[in-house]
Amino acid sequence: MFSKFVTILVCLLLGACSDANLKSSNFNVEEQHSEEITIIKMHDGVVPVILTEEKAITTIQNVIEGAIKHPGIVNMASPPYKINMGDEIFFLWTDRTNGTTAGIMNAEDTNTIYTLSENLTNQVNELLLENKLLD
Repeated sequence: MFSKFVTILVCLLLGACSDANLKSSNFNVEEQHSEEITIIKMHDGVVPVILTEEKAITTIQNVIEGAIKHPGIVNMASPPYKINMGDEIFFLWTDRTNGTTAGIMNAEDTNTIYTLSENLTNQVNELLLENKLLD
């Protein structure tokens, strides 16, 4: 059910926006290089996973910096994941459904959604799977 919602949402967002209106995120995570990133699976009461490996931290940074901003205001379902990175908090929507792109949102701007390319979606899903956060 959730995967259908995410798929429909992403299709609507992509269909409603022309490429001219899209731009990469303004998130500059290199300025806030963290030695650890915490990922919390919001709905399961799972103990937060703290990532300290450079590869995992780089993956999350690349995902956030590579996100594509979509204009307009959004109203999203509760996020399944929360990412704490330094002083920044991000919400993440993703699942394992093929062809579904993930969405990410800065907790300080909950009216703007960013989507991830298929490649970045696969990278974040792989990281979540490795850490037993994605079913």
